[in-house]
Amino acid sequence: MDFKSKLKLLRVLAKFNLQGYQYFIPNEFDTEDVYIGSYGFEGGEKYTPFTKEFSEFIQKDIEKVDLQYYENKTNLSDINPE
Repeated sequence: MDFKSKLKLLRVLAKFNLQGYQYFIPNEFDTEDVYIGSYGFEGGEKYTPFTKEFSEFIQKDIEKVDLQYYENKTNLSDINPE
């Protein structure tokens, strides 16, 4: 997915009170698929939380490298820590 489409999707999803998002490695048949929900999430995987700060950040005129930097500094390792 190109960056502009990804940013547009994140802006929409940020409005729905989701906990966060993560990426998956697509197989050869679904390289353009986008899954919304917790499909296959087993915990312990990195994700970027949807926070007020993140919602404000993605409204700015950011570039791909800006989003990657933000994701790297805010990635959490588990949605449901014990």
